[in-house]
Amino acid sequence: NVQIKQQFGQDFLRANKDQYDIIFLDPPFNDNSIQELAEQATAHISVGGYLYCEFSRGQEMKILADNWELFRQKTTTQVRIELWQRIK
Repeated sequence: NVQIKQQFGQDFLRANKDQYDIIFLDPPFNDNSIQELAEQATAHISVGGYLYCEFSRGQEMKILADNWELFRQKTTTQVRIELWQRIK
């Protein structure tokens, strides 16, 4: 089953208690909310699931909790993309 929801990240995370296999976070550039959104999203991703984060190249994400690992990353001239996987 596939569910696609387009909503402001903070509103979705506050109102929702479900678990997902993947969540995409792409907040407006340079608003510095990626870290907070990513930390909130971790409670909504099932073990083995992924968190896709897209943000300004000038921003940086700190390592998520011990049960997460950086699976893939890519940086372009303006964008940084990180794909995190929940490992336990």
